[in-house]
Formats: sequence, structure tokens, C-alpha cells
Amino acid sequence: MSTIDLDRFRDKIVAWYTALAVPGAPHGTYRFGPGLDPGFYASADMAILRWVIGEDLRAIPNDARSEWCSVINGHQHPGGWYGPEMNHHILHANGTATNALCAIGGKYRYPVPYYSLFNTPERIVPWLSQIDWTNPWSASHLVWGGPALWANSKWATQAWRESCLKWLDDELNEFGAWPKSFPTLQGGKIAPIGNARSTFGPSTATSASKCLGSMR
Repeated sequence: MSTIDLDRFRDKIVAWYTALAVPGAPHGTYRFGPGLDPGFYASADMAILRWVIGEDLRAIPNDARSEWCSVINGHQHPGGWYGPEMNHHILHANGTATNALCAIGGKYRYPVPYYSLFNTPERIVPWLSQIDWTNPWSASHLVWGGPALWANSKWATQAWRESCLKWLDDELNEFGAWPKSFPTLQGGKIAPIGNARSTFGPSTATSASKCLGSMR
């Protein structure tokens, strides 16, 4: 059986992201490849990546952390949204920014308005029900960048969590995806498998987003 040396793999990751830092730019300015322009997702994803491999980004000097947060928040519009970029929904950008800022120890520049769409027990069920679940990729952007974050905030009440989880339980289909009508709407029995993975696959949402309460 082949094995992977995770220490060597981590060293390669460190070398990779170090090479993609933009020289002379504020700390946390990254590009996704040589010759490419720096962007929101590059800077935010590098923070998440470095957190995932075990780096304590809050141990970085305050000035550098402040610069990194400013780089990410430089992409936030006064209306509260990030992006759009790379054909990702603005709620996906919100999830990415939230996780990155939490890892660094930062806050949003402007208040984020989206949470008010589903932040009560009465609102969460209609909001989940109106999602177009036939496109798992797009559906995952909405859930990961919204309720998955709210669920870990101090404002998520027990009643809200129960309403949210009850809908997910009630609408869970035989493939482990949502909603029950998905196989009929999709017309096949393979595609739904990606639904659950895309919706709850990201590894940082239930961890880094616990500091959402200090960032509203």
C-alpha cells in the first residue's frame, strides 16, 4: 500500500503559496498562478488553506494581519457583499471571506445583509425550500455561505437550529441529498450524489465560522 508523507506534502504547499505572494504588495496579496492578477479568492483561499494545514494565522504580527484583512475587505462592497468572482455566487464569496477573516482574526468592513433572509425559525424553512436544488453546485454556494455560517454564530437560537435541521431531515432523499423530489426533477439517479458533498463538503465552515458572532 502506498503512503503519503504529509510533512513533505505540507512543505510543498508552503512553497507553492509562498511563490504566489505578490512581491511589494500588502501582506496577504496572492495570485493563483504566475502571471495572473491577484484577486479576492486567491487572498481568501490562501488564508483558509494555511489554516487547514495547521498554521496559526493569528500569531502573525498585527500589522501583517491587518493588511491581509484589508486586502480581503477591499473586495467587499458597501452593500455588504463580496465578489462576484470566478462565476461563484456572492453567498459563496461571503462564506469564503468569513472563513478567511475568522482564521486571520479579522472582521467584515461593512455589515452583511444576507443573514436576515433566513435568521429566524420562521424564515429558514421557506428560504431552504426556494433553493433550486437541481443544481447542487449553486445550491451549495447558498447554504455554505449562509445558514452553515449562521448555525455557528451566537445569534442562532435553538429554535432556529431545530427548524433548519428538521427541514433537512424531512427533505433528505434516498441518495443523502435534498430535497425528496430531487431524483424526479433531475431525471436520473447519479447526479444527486454530488448534492450532499457540495453542500456540506467545505471543511472550515463549522470551525472557523464560530467567530461569526464578532463579525456581524
